[in-house]
Amino acid sequence: MKRHLSIWMLMARSTICKVLGLLLALAAADGVLFALTLRQDTSILGLEQVLAESHLSIMFGVCMVLLMAVLCLNGCEFSAKQGYTLRRLRVSQRELFLWQAAHNAVCCFLLWAVQTLIVLALCRVYAAQDPDMVNSQTVFLAFYRVPFLHSLLPLADGWRYVRNAVLCAALGVCAAAFPVQQRQGNRGFAAVILTALTVLFFVQPVRSGDFWLIGAAVVITAVALLNVTEVLHETA
Repeated sequence: MKRHLSIWMLMARSTICKVLGLLLALAAADGVLFALTLRQDTSILGLEQVLAESHLSIMFGVCMVLLMAVLCLNGCEFSAKQGYTLRRLRVSQRELFLWQAAHNAVCCFLLWAVQTLIVLALCRVYAAQDPDMVNSQTVFLAFYRVPFLHSLLPLADGWRYVRNAVLCAALGVCAAAFPVQQRQGNRGFAAVILTALTVLFFVQPVRSGDFWLIGAAVVITAVALLNVTEVLHETA
């Protein structure tokens, strides 16, 4: 158990400052974009329009790309120091891979959760600015009508929850496969392709059908696992 805790601590120590920095930068950027849009006449721009015209989805996409870069590079052997640290833990490639995949998935979920909390906080700011434009259903309807918000928190759209869960797990696995392949002198394209698909097609209208993105994530993850299976088996 102590050995497994050491793996998790290594993963967290290598990424925690960068991940927190990204989340703080996302909150700051969203706040600035929202404030600039809110400077317009709120009697004309309702909450949904303010959120849509703030282009929060762009900042989320940028942060997703940067987060995946941080996660993919964690464990890459650009120097002897990284490999030496891993060897001192006396863990197999399989154990390291599984823990890193879990850690990566948690980081992706954290990005989703923080972005949702940021949006909810911005909704409260809007309500404080112009209480007459807000009622008990305003925020609820915004998460149904604004595609980006609905993609973050799908409410009653069950398949969108499934899609987000699959994407979190798949991104975690693909990001964990990247350093395994890099240490073997190969390139991990699965993480790059899945990140691009997630960023480009994350925002979808209500009940638009998420099956193809779920299927693509599963296939890409399966390919990534196949590419590292031999390495993980040899070093188990």
